[in-house]
Amino acid sequence: MALNIPGVTVMVLFYLLVLGIGIWASVKSKKEAKKGRGDKTEMALLGNRGINLAVGIFTMTGGFFFAEPMRNSKYVTMMDPFQIKYGKVPTAALSLACLVSEIMWVTGTLIGLGVTMSVILDLSYTVSIWISAAVAITYTLLGGLYSVAYTDIIQLVLIFISLVRFFPTYSFLI
Repeated sequence: MALNIPGVTVMVLFYLLVLGIGIWASVKSKKEAKKGRGDKTEMALLGNRGINLAVGIFTMTGGFFFAEPMRNSKYVTMMDPFQIKYGKVPTAALSLACLVSEIMWVTGTLIGLGVTMSVILDLSYTVSIWISAAVAITYTLLGGLYSVAYTDIIQLVLIFISLVRFFPTYSFLI
């Protein structure tokens, strides 16, 4: 298969955009941390509990119902209320189920990105997955929750635009 130049260009721009947003968010995260509101762990994992409302709406999955009660109770994870109510052993079992589902989700995402890159860039499937993983790990390690939240927004906007643009019935919109 010949190299698809427009495909390579778009993929490089996409990864540079995502990595650039991740780095920008890490700088923003470090500025927030310097203001002294929370420690490094809270900043990385929870975004110092101060993510912008629009960002929160874009990235929420049930947060509308759970965020306020969990913040008021000073919980750090979704498992904290279960541990208080049911104890450590059942919570450990639930945590393992969550861990397995997260591993499957990340695996599925990386496989999807790897297949897309390998088709467009004519790279090996394995190399494509490693490139995708390296970009995600880099922006996550640099900026924690801020980077993940802001790159999620960019990805969701691009998915929406692509779906509307390439869905035949609605392609007149863009």
